[in-house]
Amino acid sequence: YIGYDSVAPFTAVVTFDEDVMGFDVSDITAVSATLSAFAATTPGRVFTVTVTGGDILSPPSIAVPADAAADLAGNLSVAAVEATPPPPDGDAPAVSITGVPDSFSAPMTTTITFDWGEPVGGFDLADITVTGGTLSAISGGPDVY
Repeated sequence: YIGYDSVAPFTAVVTFDEDVMGFDVSDITAVSATLSAFAATTPGRVFTVTVTGGDILSPPSIAVPADAAADLAGNLSVAAVEATPPPPDGDAPAVSITGVPDSFSAPMTTTITFDWGEPVGGFDLADITVTGGTLSAISGGPDVY
């Protein structure tokens, strides 16, 4: 389950209906998000920015308020409709565990794979219970560890 967090940043596109001047990342209002990688893909008209959610429970959103830019005649822009990504899928993740041998004999080392089928956040050693052995490390992610 991808919540509204840094596991799934997305690229937002801001498009004006005519060339504008004076528009930059500081003109974009972000709620529950951080903005990065601002770029003018079509200078004066189309801009992109990467939006990274700040908290898994609150949807990130961006808005471009009125007067954020001006056209070449000096007319100030109108406010854009706030943009929010679609909500998480609402389905709990299901993990598939592979690589567990039928039996262990000491000393033995094995690699076990946890495949969530979709990106998850916060999965670490503390989430795994082992009886009769120890865990040494976890790596990978965000969907296969």
